[in-house]
Amino acid sequence: MVDRKVNEARVGWRLWAGLAAIVGGHLAGRLELPGILVVISTASTSLALAAMVDLGLTGRRRSAVLLGVMGALAVVSGQGYLQVALLGWAPLLLLFILDERLRARPVWREYAVGLGLALLLAGIFLVPTVRFLPEFGKDGDALFGAAQPLEYIPLNLVIRDIDFMKSEILGKLGFPHLYNLYVGWVPIALGALGLLLARRTDWRPLAFIIVGSLVSILLASALPFRWLVQHIPALALIRHTPLMAGLAVPGVLAVAAYGLDRTLALSFPQLSLRFRQAEGERAVSLNTAWLIAIPLVLGLRTSFLHGRSWVQTSNVQNIQAVATRWSTPSLEWVQPPWGEHGWVEVGMEQSLKLSSVWFPWRWEGREVPAPRIEATRGGILEAGTYQWSADGVDTYLHENRHYASIQSSGEVVACTATGAAGDITVRCPDGPGGQLIVEENSWNGWRAWVDGERVELLEGDRLRVSAPAGAHEFRFRYLPWDVPVGLLITISGVILGLWLWAKDETPRAGVAQSVP
Repeated sequence: MVDRKVNEARVGWRLWAGLAAIVGGHLAGRLELPGILVVISTASTSLALAAMVDLGLTGRRRSAVLLGVMGALAVVSGQGYLQVALLGWAPLLLLFILDERLRARPVWREYAVGLGLALLLAGIFLVPTVRFLPEFGKDGDALFGAAQPLEYIPLNLVIRDIDFMKSEILGKLGFPHLYNLYVGWVPIALGALGLLLARRTDWRPLAFIIVGSLVSILLASALPFRWLVQHIPALALIRHTPLMAGLAVPGVLAVAAYGLDRTLALSFPQLSLRFRQAEGERAVSLNTAWLIAIPLVLGLRTSFLHGRSWVQTSNVQNIQAVATRWSTPSLEWVQPPWGEHGWVEVGMEQSLKLSSVWFPWRWEGREVPAPRIEATRGGILEAGTYQWSADGVDTYLHENRHYASIQSSGEVVACTATGAAGDITVRCPDGPGGQLIVEENSWNGWRAWVDGERVELLEGDRLRVSAPAGAHEFRFRYLPWDVPVGLLITISGVILGLWLWAKDETPRAGVAQSVP
């Protein structure tokens, strides 16, 4: 009966810790931008941390498989900031791998299995990324001006004043999504109790979590990057380092959950109330440990209300109505008002080919395709012909810009195009020969056919082929070698993971003691 009550209590505090993570500012606060990818990345890397600890505590092969799966999810999610923060935790795995005499424990093999499996499962993403990496471009900041001073970052765990978050006080910018970490004072207090009541046998996982959280905060301050960028200039691309502090929050909550468990393990006095009734005296007893639930619930409520400030809905019917009028008969490019994120999702729903919208990365040395339809707010486009206005958005048409056209001796013959992604069909009317130019970036892996016969692509940044006189049908397909190779690697990782999962999961010797 005692063990059952203990297990029920542990389920309760684990549930509380999970809820605290869900409503924490390190997730909800990112939606101020909104940074959906950062939310996904934070969740994925947090699960990878949990898998790291689980493997260190159990040493089981199945835990290594879980680490591989969670590690692969962490690799393919987000924009890279949380992945860099996760790498900052990696050296701390030595706490589980080495014993007191600094000798390797058998669990190091399981960590190697987990890492290898993660790379295999993420192969379909990693292989094309590595191949294309030299072509990537991104704005950098060698001064790391967005970074907040180290001593101020922990304050974000307990600050929930929105006006303060939008100010530039305490060395930050006025963008809450970069710095919001709010979880409240309850986890901080429970974490302090956990350190006071910690058992000596739990020092390895506690040290991993606490030091790892401090490493994330240190990276968020950009102190290591300011020193390293002098030797590795490419590190200037990691300009929004405050996002890395989000990986410290799971650590704070993990220590808080441990502190709650150790607190509930203490002996609490019983509160007894006696009532006199006609048939005799009646007593009701209550364990005062239940009083701890009051600050836990209130803390969750405060975090929830704070997080709700960043989650809201908006009416996009006006945007949809404008985007619908941008529909084109072919695959012409459309440019919405620059810098407005709301048009991206709506434009994709309308099957528009959007040009020159905001992305964190770009193709270095390549110009974005010139749009045929271009929209702006308040500005006058001299190069385009004004068409109409709606909801403050002015729409212009560039009549001389075509998605696909045959050009020869100054004559331009417009063609129609259908398709999507890497499969494009172009139909051109009867006309003189020349060069067919399609406003798509040309790259290794593109192939072309004219009336079903394979032809060679001409050199240039855009898709180009020689076009014979007359009416013809052209087809372009993107068939790079890296995608099937990456897919094959991922499939091999899935097969290997299933095979490893089916093997005996008997705990290995020489692993760290587990936390209840």
